[in-house]
Amino acid sequence: MEADVVESNRGKMGGFGPDRSLSVADTADVPLAPATNSLPQFVLGPDGSVPTWSQASERFVKRLQADSPHNPRFGSEWSVRTHARLLRADECMREWCQTTVLLTFTGTPYLTDDVDRPMPPTSFMMALAKSQSARRNALREVLDNTGGRWVTMKVIGSHQSGYPHEHVLIGIEAPVSSEDFEPVIRAHRSESPIAGDGAHGVGAIRIESNPNQAEMTGGVRYVAPDAPGVRDVLEAEESGRTPQGIVNESTHRQRTASVLEATGTQAVRIESSDNVHADWH
Repeated sequence: MEADVVESNRGKMGGFGPDRSLSVADTADVPLAPATNSLPQFVLGPDGSVPTWSQASERFVKRLQADSPHNPRFGSEWSVRTHARLLRADECMREWCQTTVLLTFTGTPYLTDDVDRPMPPTSFMMALAKSQSARRNALREVLDNTGGRWVTMKVIGSHQSGYPHEHVLIGIEAPVSSEDFEPVIRAHRSESPIAGDGAHGVGAIRIESNPNQAEMTGGVRYVAPDAPGVRDVLEAEESGRTPQGIVNESTHRQRTASVLEATGTQAVRIESSDNVHADWH
């Protein structure tokens, strides 16, 4: 039986953030970064210049294909292991979870009225992450006040434009309301320069009550495929083929993964309260 959505201001997931006007074709020639000194050496072009986002993504995929025997991040083994970790965390929290909460954080790649020039994606990623400390502190305070056990799963996903967004799935032992999590959303709005009033609102919080303990929660079914490479793992399982990770996924997802690689950003993070037996590492 499906979990009951008892409270939601989620709206249509694609109705906010960079997806409103951009595609991978629109962002192909956007510079990966504002300057060479903001990139690791291996990301720069052959002449030491900043590559376009499409060039950087293509080179990233070629490097992964060449390094495949060495189990690189976002390759097949990493993706299979990451999928297994997310499922194990979900399985753990289903034993006691009463409520699941899905928070989504994104923003706009335009900091000025010049809508023909979206910002470099590494700048967007760093701006998105700028609110992370404030968000985590606000979330911890909410969870401390709520009481009981909890698990959080952070996953960096991809808009159709390639710009990243962040999902945080939370399993909680106690009942909660969307208002409880408004301080977390406010922390993002106040600390991230890309999160203006219009970048978040509808779509920020979704709450489900009484998930079916015999099946995956609706939340993990939604966020797990967002992790780079994991969607290919799921499709490989259905078709009976060998998974290849991000190299076999769509262009916009490869673009996001190339930004995570260029910035050294963690794609998936699982945390829990001290009274939860964490066996997904």
